[in-house]
Amino acid sequence: MKIKYELIKKDGNARLGKLKTNHGTFDTPMFMPVGTRASVKGVTPEMLKNTNSGIILANTYHLWLRPGEDIVKLNGGLHKFMNYNGPILTDSGGFQVFSLAKNKEKDITDEGVHFKSHIDGTELFLTPEKSIEIQNKLDSDIAMSFDECPPYPVSREYMEKSINRTIEWAKRGKKVHNNENQSLFGIVQGGEFQDLRYESCKKTVEIGFDGYSIGGTSVGEDKPTMYKMIEDGVKYLPENKVRYLMGVGDPIDILEGVERGIDIFDCVLPTRLARHGVAFTRGGKINFNNAKYKEDLSCIDEDCDCYACKNYTKSYIRHLINVEEMLGATLLSIHNIRFLIKLTEEIRVAIKNDNFKEYKEDFIKKYTGINHSMKLKSKYFNLIKENKKTIEARLLDEKRKDIKVGDKIEFTCVETQEKLVKEVKDLIIKNNFEELFDDYIDDITCNEIKEELLNVINEIYNKDKQNKYKVVGIKLG
Repeated sequence: MKIKYELIKKDGNARLGKLKTNHGTFDTPMFMPVGTRASVKGVTPEMLKNTNSGIILANTYHLWLRPGEDIVKLNGGLHKFMNYNGPILTDSGGFQVFSLAKNKEKDITDEGVHFKSHIDGTELFLTPEKSIEIQNKLDSDIAMSFDECPPYPVSREYMEKSINRTIEWAKRGKKVHNNENQSLFGIVQGGEFQDLRYESCKKTVEIGFDGYSIGGTSVGEDKPTMYKMIEDGVKYLPENKVRYLMGVGDPIDILEGVERGIDIFDCVLPTRLARHGVAFTRGGKINFNNAKYKEDLSCIDEDCDCYACKNYTKSYIRHLINVEEMLGATLLSIHNIRFLIKLTEEIRVAIKNDNFKEYKEDFIKKYTGINHSMKLKSKYFNLIKENKKTIEARLLDEKRKDIKVGDKIEFTCVETQEKLVKEVKDLIIKNNFEELFDDYIDDITCNEIKEELLNVINEIYNKDKQNKYKVVGIKLG
């Protein structure tokens, strides 16, 4: 059967719904773990189910190359092949294909895309028809239309041509789709151009699909641009169809997506971070490569109910990561997946209770250490990132290896960048960062954004006070 979406209620634009599939009915919003090659890296299907997973993803391009769609069909389709008793969504392979196409003007044609295999360099050609044919044989619950995913930024002229191509490909894909038990989703593109997003949305809906996806986000744009893309992309989508934001799994991005009317999300982020020793927590991401967890007997996150948090200490997981035992990545993968699934469970409760906005602000404040209502603009964040190395260099110039966090030091060589000073001072005044500065200065286990903000704000904030500075977490030496 085709999937069916039921909208239960709304809190602002945030939607609480139910998604009926061939493998059960699931509540939305929902986070979907990614099993690129018919396996969520380092995690068995049984482990996945214990995280309360619903839909999971597999990748059409990778399964086409290895083992091949006919092998998967021989095994009885993806569900039996990977032993996952739950709904599966296959993406079209478009994102991978377009990243492999070297000459965009030459290799991307109206007929399809020419590219080389990432495995052995074999010349390949993928069309909308072929992508759908592969997905039909994989027998996933949901197949995705083959679309062009342009990078960011591109010219308006290129994007206009691209969305017209994607719309024609969507028509061609739907025409050859012949799996009665498989639903087919359309994809809205258009980049940062509002009118092109509107046009893509309207024309894709006119074709008619079982669900709709917002594509072309998280491809290099800043956060405000990404969120605007989402707003523009959903504007003309029908209320009675599920809405999918592709490739997004950062906790804050999920909250921002829900606030703009998105129902389902997917991303490789939880397992990718886990393989690098990084875990999500309510207080932000933590990195187990850090020696400070060597003697830490607490669990990863006291608010988490996953298998890893119930049974293992930070000290043990730090040991596993340090000696490169694969169990370390598995435990962190279980935790990170559960963290995002639990986040969407709590979001559903908040929408039901009409307090999603309050839940979102409270979560982000705890996660970042900064009140999100300040609406930090990307240009300030970029400015801070660009100047971080310069600031570190100033500290290192002092050749003071005995400096500790909290010490005040006096600079003999300060090369003030006037633009940075002015922008950050304006930011402090506008958003009342001075109050926040005192509230959070002692918390040096902050995430990347908070660290960079505090480092720079601290420097500028104290500059007028006899040219003295307080160290708040910059690595020395």
